Amino acid sequence: MINKPMTLSMPKILFLLITWLIVSGISLTSPCEALHPRGLIRPDELNTIRARLTQEPLKNYLRYFQQYVEAKMRKVSPQSSDADRVYLSSQMATLYLLTQDARWASYAWEYLNPVLSTDLTFTDPLSRGLTRAAMLQNAAISYDFCYPAWSDEQRQRVNEAIFSCIVSVNASMGHEANYNIASNWMGVRYGAVILAASVWDAPALKPGEKSPALPYLWDASKRLQDHLEAVIYINGWNGESMGYHGYDWSFIGPALIALYNQGQNDHFKLENFAPKLLHTLWGLSTAAVDIPTQSGRGIKADLSDDNLNAFGPDLLALSFRLYPPAQQPYLKWMFDYRFSPSQTKDGRHGLIFTLLYYPLNIPAYNPAEAGWLHYHDPEQGILMFRNQFKDSTDIVFTLSATSRRVRGHQGPDTHTWRLLGLGVPWVIGGGRTGATYLQTNFFPDSLETLKKKIEQTGKLHHFQSRPQGGEALSSGSCLNVNEHIRQSWVNYHPRSGCEAVLVVSGKLPKWPSLAHSNA
Repeated sequence: MINKPMTLSMPKILFLLITWLIVSGISLTSPCEALHPRGLIRPDELNTIRARLTQEPLKNYLRYFQQYVEAKMRKVSPQSSDADRVYLSSQMATLYLLTQDARWASYAWEYLNPVLSTDLTFTDPLSRGLTRAAMLQNAAISYDFCYPAWSDEQRQRVNEAIFSCIVSVNASMGHEANYNIASNWMGVRYGAVILAASVWDAPALKPGEKSPALPYLWDASKRLQDHLEAVIYINGWNGESMGYHGYDWSFIGPALIALYNQGQNDHFKLENFAPKLLHTLWGLSTAAVDIPTQSGRGIKADLSDDNLNAFGPDLLALSFRLYPPAQQPYLKWMFDYRFSPSQTKDGRHGLIFTLLYYPLNIPAYNPAEAGWLHYHDPEQGILMFRNQFKDSTDIVFTLSATSRRVRGHQGPDTHTWRLLGLGVPWVIGGGRTGATYLQTNFFPDSLETLKKKIEQTGKLHHFQSRPQGGEALSSGSCLNVNEHIRQSWVNYHPRSGCEAVLVVSGKLPKWPSLAHSNA
């Protein structure tokens, strides 16, 4: 049985959030008084973090990270996209922070400076918001980490550019944006604003004056909480998809860390700010198998409009700072299962977050010991049965009983299933395409689901988890044939003589003998 996450009423959370933000002075002060870093880490943590880098595996991660950045420097030139240059600047800034080698701060300035006033994306308030928000996030990291090494003139230039971009991102994500509060666009938007506003330094303030960044911090914090309430379901499942959660979280995670770092206030701990997230990594861990791919390692079920690639290291690395201590040993095991220095790329800053947050002094426990072989989200009708947490041969059966997703991310998923295991994906889906040959439902949908509303179809009536498998009963279809009933049964017990036995069958009252999918 899955325990429900601890909840706190939304009015109480909102009251605590607004009260803390209003009465807090926050360390958004004059540059001459500013303390840095204060976004992703606090100043009092810096010596400890640097000392940890002499120990494995972090020593090896740092060596690989430096090699990775040096290789990127040979590819990212002044003619490269400005987004690439800002991203590389934040990686260089991280190397300065960790090694105290001033060369890296100089490189970070060299790559960042031209972008601040000339780039059409960074300076245009109607440019593509996802790119502009990513540039804001990375400029803020560069400023926060390189502050001690840069001159007053350099600090002021970056500080002013960051504030202008805070205003533009908070105001608009451009013409292409999805402004639905549940959309990942809104998580990216408000996550970037929060991190940037947390490290921005106000000009000299008179007694009683508040930082100009505070209203943006207040607004973005509340909007981010609204976003998480809308997109995360009762047991932690993301209403867009697993893949979109990983992208969204690369902005939300740093923002929550920055909020907590401003005053170390418990209101910004995950269990208080967004309690439904507490079981999200349970579901994502159950879903992911360490199967090699062309781009790396890791495959998960491709529900709704998702792809097969499993989440990157940033998701788990951020969890070491955000998730409760009781989950840390299992998340550490999952991180070690999925990643190693030579196989880890710094997409979405996975290496940076690993160097900052990877826990050396806690044990790693197999997630099976926490009951993570099974996962269920009742609102989404998601159900997973896994045989083990061991290696690339792990087997995961996933059932999607409903198509209850955020609009634009639905996919014809009512009564579909996926199967991964023994080193390969056996059964995958069709995403948004409407490709019926890829669908495992008896009533496939030939239309792209962006064009129709199907989120109310399907229902999970019953499920039972067992130590070595489980079963489920569901009904419905994407074509509103609601009397269609499907039974799913999974058995991983070795007495069968097989790695797994899977039976998926369906019936309709008018055709009682229907059995359309047996394996």
